[in-house]
Amino acid sequence: MDMEMKSRIRRIIEILIKENREYTAKELSLKLDVSEKTVRNEIAGYCENEEKYPVKIISLKRGYRIQDDKVDEEEIQQFLQRLDLAFGNELDREKYVLRKILLNERYVKLEELADELFISAPTIHRIFKNVKATLMNYKLEIISKPGYGVSVLGDEIDKRLCYVHCLPKASDENIETVAEQCGMKKEDFYYIDYAIRKSLDKNEFDLTETGIKNLTVHLMYAITRMREGSFIRSIRLNYCIPEKEANIAEELIKNLEEEYGFAFPPTEIDYVRVHLSSKNANLGNEAAAVSAETEAIIRHINDKIKNILGYDFLDDWELLTMLAMHIEPMLSRIKFGINIPNPVLEEIKAEFPNAYECAVIAADYIKENYRLTVSDDELGYLSLHYNLAIDRLAADNTNKKILIVCGSGMSTARLMQAKIEKKFQIGRGNISLCSIRELRTKDLSGYDAVISSVKIPFPVDRKVTYIEDILGDFSIESSLSDRMLLQSYVDDRLFFFHQDFRGRDEIINFLCSKVNEVYGAGEEFARMVWKRENLSSTDIGNLVAIPHAFSMCTEHTIFALCTLKKAVKWKRRKVKYVFLVSFGKKDLEISHDLNEKLLSLLLDARWIALLDKVDDVEGLMGIL
Repeated sequence: MDMEMKSRIRRIIEILIKENREYTAKELSLKLDVSEKTVRNEIAGYCENEEKYPVKIISLKRGYRIQDDKVDEEEIQQFLQRLDLAFGNELDREKYVLRKILLNERYVKLEELADELFISAPTIHRIFKNVKATLMNYKLEIISKPGYGVSVLGDEIDKRLCYVHCLPKASDENIETVAEQCGMKKEDFYYIDYAIRKSLDKNEFDLTETGIKNLTVHLMYAITRMREGSFIRSIRLNYCIPEKEANIAEELIKNLEEEYGFAFPPTEIDYVRVHLSSKNANLGNEAAAVSAETEAIIRHINDKIKNILGYDFLDDWELLTMLAMHIEPMLSRIKFGINIPNPVLEEIKAEFPNAYECAVIAADYIKENYRLTVSDDELGYLSLHYNLAIDRLAADNTNKKILIVCGSGMSTARLMQAKIEKKFQIGRGNISLCSIRELRTKDLSGYDAVISSVKIPFPVDRKVTYIEDILGDFSIESSLSDRMLLQSYVDDRLFFFHQDFRGRDEIINFLCSKVNEVYGAGEEFARMVWKRENLSSTDIGNLVAIPHAFSMCTEHTIFALCTLKKAVKWKRRKVKYVFLVSFGKKDLEISHDLNEKLLSLLLDARWIALLDKVDDVEGLMGIL
């Protein structure tokens, strides 16, 4: 049941409890801004399993009220929270089960969890399957003991990181809830938050608000675990913690020891040092010290980006500096499972798709060489650095190579040259002139654009921009315009409408096989599509997914489309429209613009509404 449905049943019960009188369906519908029928259906659905609930709704002649049983207020609040889970989404239930088994050192029975959540045995077993998969991501495993239940086996640091990541994000509105789920009170949150800020101010160390709240939550749960006798045994550091971070950690721990009355072992102090070094906001004016290893990582990544996407960042010193400041703390965060949520991730993926692909390539290099998986949140932060670098490339026209064909006299060619120099700030040394005769044997591979005032009477291995009015307005990119039309890539053998697939894997494998049938793409193409999908899910919202190859492995650009009768679960989102894309090696110079043009369509809800009604290729061509 979705969030709207969940809130309705809870609000109905809260209204009935608070007022303690009979309410008609009409009165409730006005308070909830829904129909009377919806109110009746909500209450009927609740009453079907009412024997499980401590709060009963009774139906009277005119309306509804709460049965007058004595239920204390604390029990009611606990019930309403569990009710949210019972009527909420499965992800919330998974997190509840994770927290329950991680917080409890003893065995936990699944049937008891099912009763707490008011769900059936098959449902709890389905949820628990996903819980086990989540635990595996933190190198944790489940052990079962007949008659006793299940328990979690693994290192203490991994248990803590998994638990904290399952908590709601700490905010001013939910501090009490987060503190309770860490086994503490909101007063503890405020004290630890104060102690952190005091140490940071004393040492003139910058940490974001998100970073401070995150560290506060980690420390609350750490204190609860240590009180129960669960300590971190060892932390293996592959780098030296800076002196400032080490001093802050020692001062902070000293204050916490005095407040909570027990000593923190050295490994717990290291735990705090790691958090600080992985969250440094780098807001000061100190120059970034780029280690040789970090510089090598960035060089290798940018080499890979140049080979795959064509962007040349090798001489971008600003990008090198910003990435150096970002990558070392990022690797530390990944190693110790510290995730900084990215509140604008979806906007980044939609607005800066090419920068996001650069970040995905960086993630692939890190995974191959360091066996570390970069989260989507981290990819979003990396994308911002690459987007600025792409903007710098776009602004730098001085390196563009232009060939002007002298078809109607040298004077005309010189006028063209002068106009291009002035409008696009391209140096005269980067603009070449040649005659039509010379063009026959000219190597055009080193030119970004070829411009002529007359039609070339023979085929050339390059698109040509024809300028009839040399004093009028024109763009050096217009030679690519005909290849920027999405219609030119529609192949009716690769477009499938209203299909009946059940999941992501089935759809991707189907489309890859069809591309192979039509273009002979081979197994390597499918492998590259799955490589990209496994690095970061390609669902982009708006019920759309765009699976695509990690690198260019087809000569020509290929689009395949599959629309579905019913939306399926992709990763965390539902998807109904799947565009499989392979940008061709021959289209490298337009692939970035083509990708953005496609995305602008797919993120337009009005265009997707039109697509939903399309039954064939002819209809698709009509809306492109």
